[in-house]
Amino acid sequence: MDPLTKIIYNLKGVLPSDPVVLARLVQREDDKPDTIRKRMDAYQESRHAILAAMAPCHVIHMNSGKAQSEVLASVMEQLTYFIEMSAGKNSMVSKL
Repeated sequence: MDPLTKIIYNLKGVLPSDPVVLARLVQREDDKPDTIRKRMDAYQESRHAILAAMAPCHVIHMNSGKAQSEVLASVMEQLTYFIEMSAGKNSMVSKL
C-alpha cells in the first residue's frame, strides 16, 4: 500500500512504475502472514458453530476460487432457485 495515496497494490498485479512510489510501499498489518494465519485459525475454530447456528436458514457452500463471473453466475443461480422455492411460502424472502 502507498501510505501517501492509500492505493493498495497486489504483488501479483501491476506495481507502480514510479520508483519513488515503489520505494514508499508498505505492507499493511492486515496483510502480514501472521495476521492472516490467526484470522484463518479463528475462522476454522468458529465456522462449525456458526454453520450449526445457521442450520435453520438456507446456507449455500460455494467455491469462491473461480473466476469472478463464474462465482457471480453460481450466486445468481442459487438465489434464483431459493426465491423460486420460497415463493408463496411464509419465508424470509417473501417478507422482504
